[in-house]
Amino acid sequence: MMKVIRSKAKILVGILVVGVLVISGYLVFTTLKPVKVEFPIDSKEEAIAYAKTDPDVKKFIESCSTKGWRVNSWAYFIENENIWEVGFEAQPVKDVFFVIRFKPDGTIISKGPSTI
Repeated sequence: MMKVIRSKAKILVGILVVGVLVISGYLVFTTLKPVKVEFPIDSKEEAIAYAKTDPDVKKFIESCSTKGWRVNSWAYFIENENIWEVGFEAQPVKDVFFVIRFKPDGTIISKGPSTI
């Protein structure tokens, strides 16, 4: 009898933890001030905001979110190639990335899952 109660308690705690993670993720994404993207893209904030408009990036972020994972992003400009590279990394898991590369005018060069 006691094992059944403990088992049900663990399930309830697990459901509550997942619920809190989903709600907190939603609140973080909905309360962040949106960055206006103007072309040519000339800042990390604009590059990340533009990358997040891509349907495949959105799917990656949503997929990570449903698993309770946090997604960190980074962006840097590769001057000799004149392109932005923006990456999204799932946390706390390792080796789950999505990288998108594009020109400052928004032309996408490449995108997809990646390991770094």
